[in-house]
Amino acid sequence: MASRTILVCLLAAAGVACSRSPIDDGRVDSGPPYSGYPRVSAGAGKSCLLDAAGHLSCWGNIMPISDIIPDKVFADVDVSTSACGLERDGTLTCWPKEELMGVGAFPAGRYSRVSVWGGNACAVRLDGALACWGEPSYGMTDPPQGKFREVALSGTHACAIRRDGTLACWGLNGDGQATPPPGAFVSVASGTQHSCARNVDDVVACWGAPDTFGHLHNQIAQEVHCGDTSTCVIHRDGTLECTGRYPQLRQPPSGRFVQMDIGLDHACAVRADGSVACWGGNLHGQSTPPAR
Repeated sequence: MASRTILVCLLAAAGVACSRSPIDDGRVDSGPPYSGYPRVSAGAGKSCLLDAAGHLSCWGNIMPISDIIPDKVFADVDVSTSACGLERDGTLTCWPKEELMGVGAFPAGRYSRVSVWGGNACAVRLDGALACWGEPSYGMTDPPQGKFREVALSGTHACAIRRDGTLACWGLNGDGQATPPPGAFVSVASGTQHSCARNVDDVVACWGAPDTFGHLHNQIAQEVHCGDTSTCVIHRDGTLECTGRYPQLRQPPSGRFVQMDIGLDHACAVRADGSVACWGGNLHGQSTPPAR
């Protein structure tokens, strides 16, 4: 569900300052990025918060995830119906492990990025190679060869950013969601029928079913995220804007935010002061974060 950006944001009283990692520094990644501030991951009917110390807590329809969260310190986590977490040294853990044909059957190795959707997951190894596992539908478990920096998975297709900034997508392409535009990009996100990416000038490009991203194509943003059939951005001033087929997602809270994620019918975001706000569907309590 998540789009893993290559941004480092520093919170200050005067605002939010972001700096981008180089597209290709010619080196092997040393592990997942660690921001030092809380970050959220939204899944199907559930949400999780990774605090600044690397500890994970979840709310909503969290069974069975909440009962089996590994007692580890994570640098990054992505949550769907299942979950995967990366430790700071690149060690990968996915759960529940009972899903032998799902994300629980993850390959050994060390990784810098991970993306989860349903019973599928893809991750970027420290040497830049992609590894995908889970349900083999639409060729999702057969990623392209090459060296990559980031990967974003959906239920029908996936997209990844090569080390030179160009995009590669694979899987179902009925709406053109697996046909990316040319150019150099720094982050990518995938939904069921669309994908979006942010280029080196912070301009958002979206492709696939137009009603899932609408006017957010060509917007300037510091983050872009795709849900099932929705799209949200964090503008440079920290404000949120969302569009797509879920009306409840189109009215995000006001304020300034530094990170966000979209689930199926809800989204959560981290404010500049570290607090969490969620909106959208709340049938399972996924949009009601616990008091901190």
